[in-house]
Amino acid sequence: MRVALLGQFGSGNYGNDGSLTAMVASLRRLVPEAELLCICSGPTEVRRRLGVPSVSIGAPAFVSARARALDRYAFRIPNRIRGLLAALSACRGVDAVIVPGTGILDDFHDRASGWPFVLLRWCIAARLAGARIAFISVGAGPIRGRLSRRYLTWAAALAHHRTYRDEGSRDFMVSVGLDASHDLIFPDLALGLSPPPRSLVKVAQTTVAVGLISYFGWVKDGTDSEAIFEAYLEKMVAFVEWLRCQGCHVHLLGGDDSDARAVTALLDRIDGDQALRGSGAVTIGTGRSLEGVMEELTHCDMVVASRFHNVLCALRVRRPTLSIGYAEKNRALLTAAGLGPFCLDIDSLDLETLKSRFLALRSEKCNLIPRIDEFLTEAERQLAQQDASLLRFLKDA
Repeated sequence: MRVALLGQFGSGNYGNDGSLTAMVASLRRLVPEAELLCICSGPTEVRRRLGVPSVSIGAPAFVSARARALDRYAFRIPNRIRGLLAALSACRGVDAVIVPGTGILDDFHDRASGWPFVLLRWCIAARLAGARIAFISVGAGPIRGRLSRRYLTWAAALAHHRTYRDEGSRDFMVSVGLDASHDLIFPDLALGLSPPPRSLVKVAQTTVAVGLISYFGWVKDGTDSEAIFEAYLEKMVAFVEWLRCQGCHVHLLGGDDSDARAVTALLDRIDGDQALRGSGAVTIGTGRSLEGVMEELTHCDMVVASRFHNVLCALRVRRPTLSIGYAEKNRALLTAAGLGPFCLDIDSLDLETLKSRFLALRSEKCNLIPRIDEFLTEAERQLAQQDASLLRFLKDA
């Protein structure tokens, strides 16, 4: 059996790569004889990290300047045809194409000609090559671009098997016209990653992990992107300084390589002379994977984060968590874990509300951990069901 894994992997997003890692582990356990192939954004990184043969999702670039010019004048149609032919070639002999997790069915920071079109192209190629397609524990919505919505809906409709990571995702796909009557809901794949050992080190001061995001609004390169980033950064600077006044150690981290901009900008404003870093009052995360992020979070008492998989990592290591999210997926995850009141919206973020919710989180943290434990136990049970469902799909491939 040949199984291809399709997604935005190897490009610096720890959540996406964590979903791939979890799926590879499941496949190696369920169908150890299967030959795996990854179709992704960063094939070199995936090969290095997981040892899985990988190819690029994009078409080979035109070598000559003349060919590039002709392609541009022809509205990129020649390159799109080459992309489809390359996809058909890669899918030849593949029995199943799996899209493992991630928020694949939204258009955050993307245009219709970007990933929405690429996903549709590969799903068409897989169908033409005779492969069966599965979307496993994916996130969906919102999709704000009209053409992006069509492309992503068509791509999902080509799948033989679909499951979602929350009800909101399935409901959204129904709202855009997809027949999801046979689609199931299972937890995010990254919850299947093994957590690191619990930290036994106790410190006198509370350590708070603050997960930053380089946030410029939903639309990439919008006219007000920099203003949105500045407004968010200003609030997070004030919040981190307030945490320091509360006597907390602060551990800064991101969930994507691009988040280094937000971390650097915040440090420039609160620790220009590096005195806080020198004394250990503020530390910076070095983890570049979900496993690395989880290991760092075991040394923290509470977590305040924006990226979905940073929130998920915090729950995976049983840490009371407050989310500053840009989509409903964060609220769905925290609600499932019994922490629904601790979810704020990044676009309407109010500093005083953030402070009060943090104080409530700190006062209730002992009562919240049993809720998180129940959530993790139930997630483990449901992920076992997901494995059984996936195995049935593969046997039909």
